[in-house]
Amino acid sequence: PETESFKTFLYGRRITSLYDDSDGHFWIGTLGNGLHRFDRKSGASTRFDQEDGLPSENVAGLVEDDHGFLWISTAEGAFPSIGGQLSRLDRQAGTFTNFSGIDGLPDIGFFRGAFLKSRDGMLFFGGNGGFTAFDPATIRGNKIGSPRMGLTGLRVFSKEVIPGPASPLRRSGPGTRT
Repeated sequence: PETESFKTFLYGRRITSLYDDSDGHFWIGTLGNGLHRFDRKSGASTRFDQEDGLPSENVAGLVEDDHGFLWISTAEGAFPSIGGQLSRLDRQAGTFTNFSGIDGLPDIGFFRGAFLKSRDGMLFFGGNGGFTAFDPATIRGNKIGSPRMGLTGLRVFSKEVIPGPASPLRRSGPGTRT
């Protein structure tokens, strides 16, 4: 809705954090609706969510590091058993790198509004049970990356399916054994 004095964007969304980056983009974190990049000139917004690589639709905080990466804290991770995660967005490539307890973060979940970039470039994110501090220049990537998955067997109606000419599974896939 608009009035002569006020303009409202993303009406009806639960806004948790706002950030104006060094390139003049305006970023909006939401509760349950992911991350939005807003173009003030055109009024258009682009939404980023879990399909784009964001670990959760519940954004708690947004802050840019000295190298232009946008760091996003979330209230929880992609799975309910995982506490809050941090995500680093490469704004040029449009890609996310996610960090969780596997990478050394405490599984505490991050709180809305509890984030800070200090004068020396350190980033701080607060949550349930403490806060996390780090120098983003020292963070290179995930320690383990994406997990590798594979099938170790296939059963249909409790009967093992073995690849072969008479089987519904004609051959083994790459990296599998028969």
